[in-house]
Amino acid sequence: MNDSAGSQTATALYNAIKDQDVSAVLPKLSPVIQIDASEKLVDAANLLWKHDLLAIPVYHEDENKYIGYFDMRDILRALLHVQQKEPTSVPEEGGNDVAAEEEEEAELEEEAQEEVIRQTMQDLSLHENGTEKTLASMAERRRAYCCRQDDSLEHLCTLLAQSDCRRVLIYPDGITQGRCSDMVSRSTLMKYLASHVSTTHLQETLGEAGLDYRKKVVSTHENATAKQAFELILKQKLYGIAVVDDEGGLVGNTSARDIKLVALHHYDGTTNAFDLDILSFLAGVRQEDSPSTGKKAKYPACNVRESSTVGHVLCLLAKTGYHRVFVTNDYMEPVGVISEQDILRFLLSKGKIQLSHDLPKLAE
Repeated sequence: MNDSAGSQTATALYNAIKDQDVSAVLPKLSPVIQIDASEKLVDAANLLWKHDLLAIPVYHEDENKYIGYFDMRDILRALLHVQQKEPTSVPEEGGNDVAAEEEEEAELEEEAQEEVIRQTMQDLSLHENGTEKTLASMAERRRAYCCRQDDSLEHLCTLLAQSDCRRVLIYPDGITQGRCSDMVSRSTLMKYLASHVSTTHLQETLGEAGLDYRKKVVSTHENATAKQAFELILKQKLYGIAVVDDEGGLVGNTSARDIKLVALHHYDGTTNAFDLDILSFLAGVRQEDSPSTGKKAKYPACNVRESSTVGHVLCLLAKTGYHRVFVTNDYMEPVGVISEQDILRFLLSKGKIQLSHDLPKLAE
């Protein structure tokens, strides 16, 4: 199918957003977790940790606007920088009351985590060319996009289709400044589309639909160290990359969740953890319980075949929360990748809506 041709699948997806406004996709959740630009880096890090988030918007009171986001990758960058330092330790105290000991141990562990966060973020604020970094200066690296509840859903999708826009802050009708009322991410749109478009309308394969998945796959070798893998993630400004074997076959992947688990593993006092190969490292950290739910995290397969349907890809993105899935050939070699951003660009362009010329076709 040529690049200018339409797609029945893209049309079905576009019809789900046509004539809808932003309010149709607003998540029924608690208020947006945010932080003031005047706060310290350690406060932002603790907020991410406490609420199990990947990023939080940073609000500048004097400017009466959001200046950007503090991201979990900022903590990863700090952890990689200090990974060779001795971990913070908390003295253990004896006692005969088992319940009291367990409660005290939990309190000490929490104190240790907070102390490591404090020391780590303090180091982060100072290590770049000896210049002190503030929460505001770090947040400004990631632009905060905004729109209103009464804006069209197409407009929201167009914003989220841009490479530097993973989430959009939402204001009530008629308001364009001050504190936002909601926030919508690309993942929110994937769930909306998956629940509003029947799979019977999404049966075109990737090739039949003209969804351009053949692009360079960012990957690391299975024998690469965890440190090398996460440095690549930071360099490419991604959350997830492919892990391949000697034959180039896909054997694993990192995900956004792993970045937080890196911090978890750092807190347990393990030395030289980043020197482990990436698969051994991930196998270890993924055994950690979720601090929010106490349940074991699940890591479903994140690859599809070239013969897969667009509907299958969309459902996989929506159900897993992954930001991208890898496309593999019959030999399990990753030959492409489809991101949430690709899905949005696909429905806009193939659904007969033209994107601006400054949006490249390659996935981020």
